[in-house]
Amino acid sequence: MLSDLKKIIYAPNIHNGGGEVLLLPLLQALESSEEILYVLDTRLKTEGWNPKGTVIKVKSSFFSRIYMELFLFKIIKPCQQLLCMGNFPPIFARTRNLTVFVQNCFLVNQEVLNDFSFFIRCRIKIGRWLLKFLTPKVSRFIVQTKTMAFQLKRTLKRESYIFPFCELTFDLIKKEAENSQKKHYDFVYVASGEPHKNHKKLLLAWIKLAQLNYIPSLCIILSKNRYPRLYEWIDSIVKKNCLNIEIRSELSRQQIADIYRKSKALIYPSKHESFGLPLIEAVSIGLPVLASDLSYVYDVIKPSMVFNPNSSDSIAFSVINFTYKPASFKCKINNTVNFLNQVFKD
Repeated sequence: MLSDLKKIIYAPNIHNGGGEVLLLPLLQALESSEEILYVLDTRLKTEGWNPKGTVIKVKSSFFSRIYMELFLFKIIKPCQQLLCMGNFPPIFARTRNLTVFVQNCFLVNQEVLNDFSFFIRCRIKIGRWLLKFLTPKVSRFIVQTKTMAFQLKRTLKRESYIFPFCELTFDLIKKEAENSQKKHYDFVYVASGEPHKNHKKLLLAWIKLAQLNYIPSLCIILSKNRYPRLYEWIDSIVKKNCLNIEIRSELSRQQIADIYRKSKALIYPSKHESFGLPLIEAVSIGLPVLASDLSYVYDVIKPSMVFNPNSSDSIAFSVINFTYKPASFKCKINNTVNFLNQVFKD
């Protein structure tokens, strides 16, 4: 009986990006448990995962989601523990033990959304309203940084538990081998293609550097399939201005790790983050970090150097003066098992 399962992992809207990176190790950690119901997106790739619990796959269509919500309303009991990984709880949830992990910073901050398309602005505004409407059902919110906790309290009038976590799955190599490996890039930037990732300011900075006859190399990792317009724009700017930039697309996690190791430093001009996984990944491998002078950065790491992300001049100046000093962690990064123990503790 589904209603007899003690724990529920609710993630019907996660299938890519940082959410996927956090969710997949969590699913692996729970693989051997028979007491869990998983509610997942059909688009989530889970090759090699063989859970002993029960899995429900949900399509992204409106009617599939509504059917799933009504189904969960019938089977969820007040005594069950429910972990929601995708920012929202089930609409009709009745459980007394409902934990929501909030990862999307735009749902809880009050930033203007002018840089986003009309469709994305509408979706975020609806999401903000829905999260606020469902907040009374939530027993506990979990976030990963002090900045997110502050924004959530300001928006939803609720306290949240700060628990930074991720599973560093990179197959780290010994320092001697790493130091002897040839570095192909001065900087690497790993990010999705949303406007707040700030690719355009980064490209403008590289144009300014070229005008000053300073030609650092940069590797941008960006999905061409998900962000074709941005990818083509970057490619055209690189060719037009003869910039020393290479774009890499559709890479596996291990291939991204290899790019990190072939780079001298991470550059991170993003203007908003709930956590900033590349910051964690870079520091774990030992890369210096040149990042935005914003609170979300200082929540998780001590960067090597910072710049104003709204100014291409500031980015360019920082690149010229960057000394590749080591970056370090500012907080303890917990693993997935610790996170699950915190969520499902008795």
